[in-house]
Amino acid sequence: MERVVRLPASALATDETVLVIGDGDRLEELQVRLIRRQGDDVLVRGAGLEGREVVVGRTPLLGEGILVRPLRDVENAQPEPPAMLEIGTERRARIITFVEGNHHMPDEAKERGLTALSRPQVPASMVERIESRMGGVGRHSA
Repeated sequence: MERVVRLPASALATDETVLVIGDGDRLEELQVRLIRRQGDDVLVRGAGLEGREVVVGRTPLLGEGILVRPLRDVENAQPEPPAMLEIGTERRARIITFVEGNHHMPDEAKERGLTALSRPQVPASMVERIESRMGGVGRHSA
């Protein structure tokens, strides 16, 4: 079929329109014609649709003129690894003592934290979070 675009069915509204990303990342509504449904996809045809970025998950909150922050290539995106840091023996010992003595922390969280603290490199966000609860003791020492 010529001049047909395959989209997830969730991109098509009941009035046979789709939302596309326009100038300045604002949504535009385009009228399309439904050609065929194929499982969870639809084949549509519409003027101005070729080469455009289409919103694949419509919600009642989305409409023409809304400013959006497009998530491009979500399927192939790799999450950023957490920032890791090496901490000195004394700093590590203070944090471990705090975690072991914390009666408000669930046992599972305590175990995960202690496991992470046993490794040479520790997630920086975890160290910062624990030290903020300790009142910042040893916060800037290595």
